[in-house]
Amino acid sequence: MARASNQTLMYSGTTGPVSTTLTNPYDSTLATLSGTYSINNSTYTGTGTGNSLFMSNSTEFITLDSATTGHSPNVQTVVDVQRILTGNGDDVVDMASANFTLPGTVIDLGSGNEIIWANSGDDTISAGSGNDTINAGPGNDTIDAGLKTDAIEGGTGTDTAVFFSPESAYTITRTGPATFTIAGTSNTIVANLSDVEFAQFSDQTLDLSTVPAPEPTALTLLAIPALALSRHRKRN
Repeated sequence: MARASNQTLMYSGTTGPVSTTLTNPYDSTLATLSGTYSINNSTYTGTGTGNSLFMSNSTEFITLDSATTGHSPNVQTVVDVQRILTGNGDDVVDMASANFTLPGTVIDLGSGNEIIWANSGDDTISAGSGNDTINAGPGNDTIDAGLKTDAIEGGTGTDTAVFFSPESAYTITRTGPATFTIAGTSNTIVANLSDVEFAQFSDQTLDLSTVPAPEPTALTLLAIPALALSRHRKRN
C-alpha cells in the first residue's frame, strides 16, 4: 500500500509565559526568551513526503525536543515533516537537537522577527520580511536573505546565502575571518553572515573567501604610531 503524502498539519499551542534561555547543541549559541507565546502542545507526524506544518499568526514557540517546553517524557515533536511555514508572529522555531535528527527541511518565515534554529540536515530556509535570527546548523544549507536585517549563522558544512538581485545591487564587506555583511544599495536588505561560504546572486555566485579585508582608513593608520608613542612613553 502506498504511503500518503502531501499532508497538511496545523500547529497547536497553549498561550502562556516563557522565560528561558535556549542553548544550541551544535555551537552553544544562546537565545533568551521572555514574553508570552503560544507554546507547542502537540506532535506532528507525517507519512510519505511533501508534508507541511503550518503555524498561525500568533507568536509561537516550538522545539524539536518536547522536554524543552516542559513536557515529559521527552519525545520528538516533528517527524516526517518536510516543510515548516511560520506565520506572522515573532516565532521561535528550535529544531536543533542533541537527541533527534531531521533530514533536510524547508523552513519558510513570515513577517515577524523570528528565531530559527535548524537541525543537522541540508536545510533550505527562507527569511521573511522581519528582522530574523537564523542558525542553519550542520549540513550544506541554503538560506534566502529576507527583506530587512537578518543575522545568519551557517554552521558547519558548505552554506549558501541567496540574494535575488545582481551582485552590483549590494555592498559586500568582510567584518571578520568568517563574517560578512551584505547590504542592498537601494533597499532595506542587510544580511549579517557568519560561517556562510557562498553568496548566490541573480547573475553569479561569489566565493566569500575571496572577499578582501577592508583597507585601513587614514584615521587607523595615524593611530598606529600614536599608540606606539604612547606605549614608549609609559615604558620611560
